[in-house]
Amino acid sequence: MKTDDLRISKEEKFLINILFKKIKDYKKKIDFKSINYDLLVKIASSHLILPLLYVKLEKNYLIEKIPLELKNYLKEIFKINENRNQRLIFEAKELKKILDSKKIKFTFFKGIYNIIEGLYERIGERMVRDIDFLIYREDFKKLALLLNNNNYNSKYYYKIWKTKHQPGFVKKGNISIIEPHTELLVYRKRKLINPKDILKKEVNGMIKICIYNFQINDYGYLKASYSYRTIYDYFLLKDRLKNFNICDVKDKYFRSFILIMNELGISNHEIKLTFKEKIYLFRFRLKRYNRLFYWFDDLICKIIIHTPKIIMKIIEFLFNKEYRFYVIKKLGF
Repeated sequence: MKTDDLRISKEEKFLINILFKKIKDYKKKIDFKSINYDLLVKIASSHLILPLLYVKLEKNYLIEKIPLELKNYLKEIFKINENRNQRLIFEAKELKKILDSKKIKFTFFKGIYNIIEGLYERIGERMVRDIDFLIYREDFKKLALLLNNNNYNSKYYYKIWKTKHQPGFVKKGNISIIEPHTELLVYRKRKLINPKDILKKEVNGMIKICIYNFQINDYGYLKASYSYRTIYDYFLLKDRLKNFNICDVKDKYFRSFILIMNELGISNHEIKLTFKEKIYLFRFRLKRYNRLFYWFDDLICKIIIHTPKIIMKIIEFLFNKEYRFYVIKKLGF
């Protein structure tokens, strides 16, 4: 399907072109005067790619084509994010020294991994919230004590709720939340990625994390949604590997990721659709066509996502004294 058939706005087409196409293929087609820049910013912001948009505009000598006010705004966002990421790198290296001192085996992953590994042309183009790293489950108690002794603190631990990571640790003066993972995916899907393979530095694992994290942890598959930030990361990671072919991966999360990229005109992989995949794409298209269906579908997804979480939080509240005190304090009682 062509992007026109999905009623993709010219602002979103512009983002797709500047992120994933060669400039010679689209530069002459851009009518900068007709772009709704408020909508462009809204879309880019929802995908957490405002700093990346600035970098791409500047790299392709298009930055002077946009309104001066927007240029200054994007530049300011980029500078703030660049400074933040430089600080995150410092804090990640500080954390590494602490873990190495006690020989705790770990690996960074997600955004902080990509930045440290030099995946991006400029440090400030990727927005990162936390410092995520993976450890062996049996090392968690040792790690928690080590972090506490180095002024990293967590307000509570889950005792009943099985999660991929415990609540994050924070250190006074630091800007990051430290999130030690013992699993990479939500608990019921944890077996799709073996943490031991990632800790052994299996390179293909980072692409799997990139896709699975959005599709499963962020519920992209459930919601039939997409993330330009994730797609962009995927292409950068794939370019570092010689033998990885996404079409060779047969599970539904990878296949739906490809199918939506095809629908958006980002890729053109030939895939023979199953009946379920045809239904999935019909739903994806209908969500773009029909606002009422979009809101109904979104409501159902929220119920599916949040009902188990609410139940587990209630159980944790009843049986976990630390969590109960945290909630009561947060509510101001």
